[in-house]
Amino acid sequence: MKTGLFILSLFASGATFAADSFKVSSRVLNNGELVASPVIELEANKMATVKIGNDFSYSLTVTPQADQSADVATTVTVAGKTITPKMNVTLDKEATVQIGQQTLSIVVSKVVSKTAQ
Repeated sequence: MKTGLFILSLFASGATFAADSFKVSSRVLNNGELVASPVIELEANKMATVKIGNDFSYSLTVTPQADQSADVATTVTVAGKTITPKMNVTLDKEATVQIGQQTLSIVVSKVVSKTAQ
């Protein structure tokens, strides 16, 4: 009987195994000039990519952490120059990194699904 209850409790809590989704609001600057401000919604641990013309591309992966933060790995290419910053960010707080003349600012927010409300 204990085994049956254990399996039932795993089945009942199966919804908690669904992948988290995140919205990442970004600003990319080159020499202080705004290049792009993409907003991306993606699932945890999956890469998303934005490309605008031949001069701008932006890829990122969000890995949630237990403490209301997330690890964010990015690759940003502007005018042939690429930076690959990795950051640990607090959810819903702006984080900024500057490498050379390129600046990346992001705000990562957890997306609450309509079924979870």
